Amino acid sequence: MKAVFLIGLGGASGSILRYFVYLLFSRYFGLIYPMQTLFVNITGCLLMGILIELFNTKIGLNHDLRYFLLVGFLGGFTTFSAFSSDFFNFIQLGNVLNAFIYIFISVFLSIFAFFIGVYIVKVISI
Repeated sequence: MKAVFLIGLGGASGSILRYFVYLLFSRYFGLIYPMQTLFVNITGCLLMGILIELFNTKIGLNHDLRYFLLVGFLGGFTTFSAFSSDFFNFIQLGNVLNAFIYIFISVFLSIFAFFIGVYIVKVISI
């Protein structure tokens, strides 16, 4: 039951932060659709890589922290459903090329960011 509570608390926190990121992008950069989703997904993957490498090699496995941060917080912060909706909206607007460019950039940069996160922890002594 403790794990469920930690995941829920982390998920709520991550979702709230994602909402604030969307507000900041809209306020300071104009509504640059779908850059908000791209940013949270890439940033979330970078953080996932950093945290997984930290848990696996530097600070040991802490199940409570893992549930809260990896499953809950980053699960709530990143959003595959918004990514799917963005793709659908591009298609609906007839921007098929942009839709597939968005898929490529999102997937490639998110996976690349994950590996960069792992690399950062391996190189920097934390």
